[in-house]
Amino acid sequence: MDNLKYYTELPPLPFKDYGRNIIFLIEKIKSNPNKEQRNFYAQQVIKSMSAVNPIQKDMADYKKKLWHHLFILANYELDVDCPYDLSEIDKKLSDIPHQKLSYQNEKPKYKQYGKNIEVLISKIMEMPEEENKNFQIQALANLMKICAQKTNEEKVEDTTIFQHLAHLSNGKLILNKEEVTLQFIPVNKNKNNKNRKFNKNQNSNNKNKKFFFNKNKNKK
Repeated sequence: MDNLKYYTELPPLPFKDYGRNIIFLIEKIKSNPNKEQRNFYAQQVIKSMSAVNPIQKDMADYKKKLWHHLFILANYELDVDCPYDLSEIDKKLSDIPHQKLSYQNEKPKYKQYGKNIEVLISKIMEMPEEENKNFQIQALANLMKICAQKTNEEKVEDTTIFQHLAHLSNGKLILNKEEVTLQFIPVNKNKNNKNRKFNKNQNSNNKNKKFFFNKNKNKK
């Protein structure tokens, strides 16, 4: 039991795609005193690494990239013959700057539409003025109506969508209700039926409880 190691206690993986087992194999290769065997096993590890992302095999310098990753995973302490010239790649992983992913922390102005609709609106606003742009605006309005109707138990009017669209685009995307009619989206009646069924069951349970307590009360 003393030999057990938890992954949480081990150093973080430089490349999570390859997994912890690749690291173990590389450490075994590093400790092998026979260079010929090290070269052979290094080739096998490269094949295993290429199986992780087979789609990228057609990319330029794909094998060179794998060898670079191999030396990074080995902390540049692996003595094997590399078929590529990696002399220009002398940076350690700790020296390579990592860019943090930017997440949108702002809440959407209308919850029923979400942030993706706002992103689409900004993209359409950047489009040049042409007939295709008007088609894109109408398609976006129909998508907004679908989103709004999913969260609404009553019919969503086209004028409501047009007002929200104008508000989200700062008045730059305008649709006229006299010229544009959005597609019909049926009201989600299942939600109403579920609520009615739930209320009916609740009333039935309350009646049963009342009958039970009254019956026991009369016995006393």
